[in-house]
Parts: sequence; C-alpha cells; structure tokens
Amino acid sequence: MIKLKSLTSVDIEVKVIPNSNSQSLILDSKLLIIRIKSPPSKGKANKEIISLVSKKLNVKKSRIEIIRGEKSKKKLLKIQGLNFEQFVQTLEDAKS
Repeated sequence: MIKLKSLTSVDIEVKVIPNSNSQSLILDSKLLIIRIKSPPSKGKANKEIISLVSKKLNVKKSRIEIIRGEKSKKKLLKIQGLNFEQFVQTLEDAKS
C-alpha cells in the first residue's frame, strides 16, 4: 500500500525479487515490485534497492529509508522529497 505521510514524503510497500536478470521498478495497484540482481545476503540487496530507487526517482540515497523488512522480501520504504503525484509521475517517466 502507498501512503502519503506528508506533502514531501511517501511510504510504500515493496516486494523484492532478488537474483533477477535485470533491474526494474514496477508499480502495481498496491505495491512497488523491485527486481534486483543482487542476492539477499549481507545487505547487498538492500543497498541495490536504495541505489536503484534513487536512480529511477532522481532522489538522493540519503532520502530513502527502509523502515521495515530489512531481512525480508516484503519491505516498507520511506521516500522523502516526493509527494504521491510526483512519485507516480516519476515512475511513469522512467518507463519511457
């Protein structure tokens, strides 16, 4: 579920698919699906998630936080610096 926490941050539930052939962000109706190449060990996957989200949404890495699920495939991310509309629009623009 995507939650607007303030006018400048978004909390979003994420499903991570590690060991993928490619990286991608896919916005489903209820969550963000993130495919990453890294294995889920020693924090490698979490680092790649933050790096990928930062790159695709054009937000500094320091503005992205894993709030819940550091050792799980299901996570809750807080992204500061974007409101909900900007979040969705930036994801749509990244597809093109």
